[in-house]
Amino acid sequence: MESVMLDAVDRTLIHALELDGRAPFSRIAEVLGTSESTVARRYRRLRLKGQCRIVGVPDVRRTGQPTWLIRVRCSPGAADRIGRALADAPGAAWVQAVSATTEVWCSIRSSPGDRHNLALMRRLGHAPGVAAVDAAQILRVVVGGPTSFSIASLPSGAAPLTAAQQDRLVDRTYGPPWTSPPPPAAIDEPLLAALAIDGRTSYADLARTCSVSETAVRRRLEALRRAGVVFFEQETDFTALGLETTAMLWITARPSRVRAIADALAAHPAVGFAAVTTGRTNLAAHVLCSDVDALHTFVVDDLGQLDGVERVDAVPVAATFKREGTVARGHRGA
Repeated sequence: MESVMLDAVDRTLIHALELDGRAPFSRIAEVLGTSESTVARRYRRLRLKGQCRIVGVPDVRRTGQPTWLIRVRCSPGAADRIGRALADAPGAAWVQAVSATTEVWCSIRSSPGDRHNLALMRRLGHAPGVAAVDAAQILRVVVGGPTSFSIASLPSGAAPLTAAQQDRLVDRTYGPPWTSPPPPAAIDEPLLAALAIDGRTSYADLARTCSVSETAVRRRLEALRRAGVVFFEQETDFTALGLETTAMLWITARPSRVRAIADALAAHPAVGFAAVTTGRTNLAAHVLCSDVDALHTFVVDDLGQLDGVERVDAVPVAATFKREGTVARGHRGA
């Protein structure tokens, strides 16, 4: 589907949903100074076109669930098959082909019974077309999750909300300091699975999915949000924001400078995700740029000039097989 640039109203709505993905349309409309029907219609249109989507995501920093970044180097022509297979793997959150489809990277949350993804690694090691596999565990997320990329950080006409409008939308019930995570419940698995597909699913529909009362599902979701176990992420079609070039960066830094470089990544508006990792490199970042020249500027001028950066392996994204919660088969670009 051809991407259409978002107008100022769309961008303001997206910013509102970044602040609270489950905020009632009536409250968003009041803050934006428009009608509830306009907000609902705009959101439905954006979601139908794949330009805006709300997903419920477990925060592994609260659950203690190990998360891994896996790089699979492929023979020519094998990336599509490998990417689709990884998209179907349990726990896979993001799967993208990079480097002109000679490599696939994947973010995957481990299952309690296989914290090191040994079963997946064995399958990959024997899969046709796989030349090499690298795995790195995320030690600390510095950009991402509740602190992910914001449309308000864009320099060109992002139409962000004012500070007063933001204050009216942010529900501080769900921010730190969090309560202790509640014990796991049988309702959690179907509840989180449904929210991963559509974070704005109504309580009535969630109750039917989980085979419990609407009151029970509302209480459970409120408890999970108050504890920081689940948050709501707003996914945007970056090409509709004028960001035509995205890339994964694998960064090798001197150990003594990792914290400072991570802080620099966290402060840069082009960085949508960044983490400190184990493995051959010790930092990973996903960056969003207007074009290849902007990517060059980021790598050479912004990142390359930081003290302690020893090597940067920048690999442009060629195709996306899966985003959080949804398999995006055949989707090209970011």
